[in-house]
Amino acid sequence: MKNIINKIGKAVLPLAFAGIIYGTGCNNTPKYNQQEYNEKNPQRIVTLNEFKGKPQIEIGDARTIYELFNLVGENPKDHYHYIDNWDHRPRNRGNRIRIEDSSVVFLYARGLGLDTLYPSIGNLENLYGLDLENNQIKTLPEEIGNLEKLKKLDLSFNKITEIPKEIENLNNLGRLVLGYNPLSQKSIELLEELKKKGVHVKY
Repeated sequence: MKNIINKIGKAVLPLAFAGIIYGTGCNNTPKYNQQEYNEKNPQRIVTLNEFKGKPQIEIGDARTIYELFNLVGENPKDHYHYIDNWDHRPRNRGNRIRIEDSSVVFLYARGLGLDTLYPSIGNLENLYGLDLENNQIKTLPEEIGNLEKLKKLDLSFNKITEIPKEIENLNNLGRLVLGYNPLSQKSIELLEELKKKGVHVKY
């Protein structure tokens, strides 16, 4: 009997750990302070063994995208793409997340039904492309201004009224699409200022 219990314990523990890392555990999975976790584990890397090619991703990036996709009941492990010669637009729903050098560099979250964009999106420091078209997003967190490498941002067909001033921090931004949003006059004025800086803005 003791041997049986030991075997069960050895089988359950890895599964419980996987639930914590991948966000697939039960509802009482402990919540982590991401900043505190990253400080204690600066080199921690998550390996997605189920994916062909076994890409690696930094723990901070992993937590951000799991948080995002879990909002709509999706598992990010179904959406990774890890091919160097990958063109800008994914060819199918399985190619929503592009990883390079252990970082998320492109996130294609179009049409997922998202109504919230958490401040943690600002943790994706190496992101250069973010497509959030055709969701239900009402507000943008000011942390979006942390995405200093971002070149393309598509927020069209949402419910956004206010654009945070921090978007002016995106010095590498070349294209910003905000068509079909109920933008306030203040936000429109901000977008016009971005145009003057050379950003291709469409609203």
